[in-house]
Amino acid sequence: MNVLLIDADAGPWDNLALLTIAEGHHRRGDKVYLQNPSIDPDLVYISSMFDWSGPVARGISKWYDCEVIIGGTGIDITSSIPEEFQRLPPHYPIAKHQRSLGRTTMGCIRNCPFCIVRQKEGCLKRWMHPEEFYNPDWKEIHLLDNNLLGDKDWFFTVSQWIIDHDLKLHDGGMDIRLVDDEIAEQLTRIKHHGPLTFAWDHPRDEDKVRRGIQHLRDAGDNGKYLFYVLINYNTSMDQDRHRIDVLESLNCRPYVMLYDEKNADPIYNQLRRWCNFNQIRKSCAFEKFDRLTIKQKITISECCRVRKCECEHAYRYTPEEYENATIIKCKGCGSTNVEWLYKKRMT
Repeated sequence: MNVLLIDADAGPWDNLALLTIAEGHHRRGDKVYLQNPSIDPDLVYISSMFDWSGPVARGISKWYDCEVIIGGTGIDITSSIPEEFQRLPPHYPIAKHQRSLGRTTMGCIRNCPFCIVRQKEGCLKRWMHPEEFYNPDWKEIHLLDNNLLGDKDWFFTVSQWIIDHDLKLHDGGMDIRLVDDEIAEQLTRIKHHGPLTFAWDHPRDEDKVRRGIQHLRDAGDNGKYLFYVLINYNTSMDQDRHRIDVLESLNCRPYVMLYDEKNADPIYNQLRRWCNFNQIRKSCAFEKFDRLTIKQKITISECCRVRKCECEHAYRYTPEEYENATIIKCKGCGSTNVEWLYKKRMT
């Protein structure tokens, strides 16, 4: 039987649910395909993680005359993969990235009203040990736990196994409020892919956020942590700005997550654009950015793009230099043969 797996989100990441389903059907002797429209399938699975991709998934389902199973939180938060597949490892031959992928826990110790995890998965419980989904051919591992630090003893068991196997960890975000001296020490022993990632959702947690960061600094980690900052959820603009400023002062990078984007005041979209484009945030105060026209915002976005020329001299232009320049030249050698290194453009 030909089984087709479709990720309606079409993101750059691997979809753990689809890969697990693929492994289950592979063990049954079925042929599995990912995002392959050229085959004639006997069974189709379509996954939707986000609200916006739900209609996409339903539209795709109309293309096929065979049985189509649609699931994921973008369709129904109570949906799940077949029970007999749930504790299988991913089917790595069709994975996009060469890294082991899985979850060591399900659920969460928190019950945040803006989050669906507790409703979907319940309280935190131990799920799988990394060795159950580990691919020994790869040296990276990606854990999709909702709260990796929620069970301290289990975290030490899992993290020590990762350390012993000399793996580089991709984490899905951790709870800074749970970081103490022991956890901070352990986190510094792990090889991490990118910065340590946390979240700061409530302004009332400022003391806990500061304390967790200080534990990490005391453990010898001087990295620039990434913090997701929830805005437009029972907070004022002043409270949102304050959290961004505090994180900047603590050498952390804030990354704004906008709640209820469709109904949010436009000022919150402006704040997100300003904050999440790192170079714009560093080169232009938000009060000035908010007053700019669309054309001016494009200009400042362009001037913050990193350029590099043949002389290997990387540079940026200030807004005034970019706006007044008739020809963009390298500040090192004067060459006009420059190459874009950072192409993100804000509109």
